[in-house]
Amino acid sequence: MFKSRFITCIPPKKLSSDLQKIRQGEGESLRSYISRFNAEAIQVEELNHEIAYKTLKKETRDIKFMDSLIKNHATTYYQLMDKAQKYIRLDDEVQTLKEDKRTSQNKTQKLDKQSYKSEMSYPISRSKNNQGIGTAMGVPLKED
Repeated sequence: MFKSRFITCIPPKKLSSDLQKIRQGEGESLRSYISRFNAEAIQVEELNHEIAYKTLKKETRDIKFMDSLIKNHATTYYQLMDKAQKYIRLDDEVQTLKEDKRTSQNKTQKLDKQSYKSEMSYPISRSKNNQGIGTAMGVPLKED
């Protein structure tokens, strides 16, 4: 009786094939996906490197990382994670550049709006010069 109750409390061992359930979500960063994948992989006692490699290649949404995995087959899990880290750094750099570009564009738009507002704040005066010709900001107006 003790064994039957005790055995049900023991979580099942993780298998290499369990990694195939881990997919990169739409819009999920490569860093997040690899972190989740690695957290599961380290729980597998006898990790099959080939299954880990094929799963990452199949389930990633990062095209450049996938291309790299296809072109250069990683033979160990260490090589696989090393390659993943390189693409994570690349992905982070690209995201930083995009954010910097957005910030720069927002500042430019604010400056353009301020410039436009300051140009529009000058009143247009209509007056007649000493020759009796109407002017607006120094530009002669046509008389009707």
